[in-house]
Amino acid sequence: MNGNRKKDDQYHRLITEARKCFERQEREKACYWYVQAGLHQRPDAELRDLADFLVVAIEFRPELAGEIARLLLAKSEPLPPLYIQDLFFCALTLPDHVLEQEVAKRVLAGPLTPNLCVRIADMYFEYAADRRHQVRAAEWIRRAAEATPLTFDDWAAKAYAYYLLLDDDKAPLAVLGCAQRCVELAETTPTIDLDALQDLGEALSILDNGSSITKHLYDKILANNLIPLPDKHRIWQEIKGNQGYL
Repeated sequence: MNGNRKKDDQYHRLITEARKCFERQEREKACYWYVQAGLHQRPDAELRDLADFLVVAIEFRPELAGEIARLLLAKSEPLPPLYIQDLFFCALTLPDHVLEQEVAKRVLAGPLTPNLCVRIADMYFEYAADRRHQVRAAEWIRRAAEATPLTFDDWAAKAYAYYLLLDDDKAPLAVLGCAQRCVELAETTPTIDLDALQDLGEALSILDNGSSITKHLYDKILANNLIPLPDKHRIWQEIKGNQGYL
């Protein structure tokens, strides 16, 4: 009993040190302490620790990344979209086609949201190594267009999917409909995905009055007091980069 308690105490000390390093952006040190803790062999590890370990292991211990990714996939609890993006990033950069299929299977088991589908497509667009990956990106964009939107980010992503998929005569009306929902939700949404906001801006470029809609949208977002200040600051930085708004 005492031996097990000592091992547990040591494990928690190592994990605590790894977390501190990760929070300080000391990625290589964080990876070292996660390895020392044997996290890649701990199915009982916390989801957040596995997700953080995966991010740094891809860079510093890629030979362990697939093992860590599969521990994440084995978790029964829902995986946040950011974790799913990291899993696809891992599979595409290793590369590990079997892992890629395993991640896709987990995601397709649902529920699918437009924003999640577009973020996955982004992984393929950015790290596409061959035509097969380009086809996969198109498939995820199609799924984004078909999925039911619930949030601001979902409506923004759906607008982007329509912008990419539909013919020039159909896309403007579809994008406009999604943009109107974004405007309606802009003052009450507690979070905004910057990637989704950027995609919406690109989709709005297809509209003759896209710039005026964008300005109206930004005004509503900046009036939203539900968005945490650090997030709102990042959004403001994005808005400042849009010369058409200023």
